[in-house]
Amino acid sequence: MKSRTNKSLLMAGCILVFATFVYSVRAIHAGTDQPSYAGMLPYTPTRLEWLELNLEANFREEDDVDPAIRYSINYVARPPNTIVIFAQYSKRTPAGLVDKAIEHCKRMAEKEASSRGWSQWVKIEVKRDLDED
Repeated sequence: MKSRTNKSLLMAGCILVFATFVYSVRAIHAGTDQPSYAGMLPYTPTRLEWLELNLEANFREEDDVDPAIRYSINYVARPPNTIVIFAQYSKRTPAGLVDKAIEHCKRMAEKEASSRGWSQWVKIEVKRDLDED
């Protein structure tokens, strides 16, 4: 009877040691697994990058229905704390149209920064580029 108890204890001990070993190996390798594709590597954007991406995705403007009268407005981050509203337009595009679009984009940038509590550090600038074509 004593031999059977010893065998049971030995078997339980072996199972416990093996389980601990497997768990330890998995825990060690869990932190070193790297995605096999560069595009799947983790990346945390800065607040400025996040704001730029959100503004560009949701509020950029473009009008190129008439090739002679066209404009586009994009948001570009300039570290450390500036969003540049970049307006490109043709020389035949009415100035009032471009001004109105820029003002709208400025309001959207201010509103987005404010809604996240970032208006204290975000600066907004406008850059115009007259396309001579």
